[in-house]
Amino acid sequence: MKPTLVAFEGIDKVGKSVVREIVRKDMKFGPIPMDRFLASNFAYDCYYNREHYIQDYVELEKSLLKSFNMVLVYLTCNPAELNIRLEKENSEITPQEVYDIITPDIYFAAYFYYSQFRKIIIDTSYRSAKLTAKIVQEFIESNECVSTKYMSKEWAANIKLNCLHIEVDTLAVYKGEQDRIFKGNLEEE
Repeated sequence: MKPTLVAFEGIDKVGKSVVREIVRKDMKFGPIPMDRFLASNFAYDCYYNREHYIQDYVELEKSLLKSFNMVLVYLTCNPAELNIRLEKENSEITPQEVYDIITPDIYFAAYFYYSQFRKIIIDTSYRSAKLTAKIVQEFIESNECVSTKYMSKEWAANIKLNCLHIEVDTLAVYKGEQDRIFKGNLEEE
């Protein structure tokens, strides 16, 4: 039986570390949880204009899937709530600092869209860390391949449009791959 690795991804202040720790304890240290993994590398490489090719990440994912059950947990938060969270931590945060934190989220969305891992996206804007952790645990224990039912309606409306826009600008994804991967039709090797 392959070990399960759970990658918690998303921008700062969406709840990755807190939710990861709750999942780790509640699941009796079963799956191996990670705070940031491939999606973070990709998102920040894109944001800071470093070399990045989604095809390389897709190939790396295929290699990882041979040895591990991989789960991508993408946590997001609406900008208004995120701004409140940021200001609680640092009341003197500048608009540019907020922009620098929020903007890479679109690249996380793109990575989620193209990832071949089992994956779930959860909007943490108005969910407690405990409830979010419960949703994650249920997903890990389920047979679901892709879950988007916990994302906000704004994300549901914009994620595919935004990802296709990014594809044209920076990702150079092979035609046809995005729909196959997004729908969760994973290849068995």
